[in-house]
Amino acid sequence: MLTLIQDLPRGISGVIAQGKVTKHDYEATLRPLLKRAEISEEPLRLLYAFHQDFEGFTPDGAWEDVRLAFDHLDDVERCAVVADEGWIERASQLAGALTPLQVRKFSSDEWDDAVAWLAQDSGSNSS
Repeated sequence: MLTLIQDLPRGISGVIAQGKVTKHDYEATLRPLLKRAEISEEPLRLLYAFHQDFEGFTPDGAWEDVRLAFDHLDDVERCAVVADEGWIERASQLAGALTPLQVRKFSSDEWDDAVAWLAQDSGSNSS
């Protein structure tokens, strides 16, 4: 399941992944955020957090994750991935290497650092 994160600073949107993440979760939660960014022409700064009870993606959920990432490359300015699993860190590094997106991985105890990095002026390119 993907759930919107409330109470983030202005200009930052976020989702948290818990349990199994499906294609429907992306369509109901993340796709509207990306569509809003596309329409407003204001790039999204996304906090994508993985809860400790995250179990993984269904096959259609994993495909939707990849598809949305490539379909909306121009709509996302930065993505901070908050997780403690090593495979998520490796996947984040791969996404950052294969796309023009600024992607950084943070551990769960670095939540405030992730939000601060997303809030930084886009002129500062620390990654």
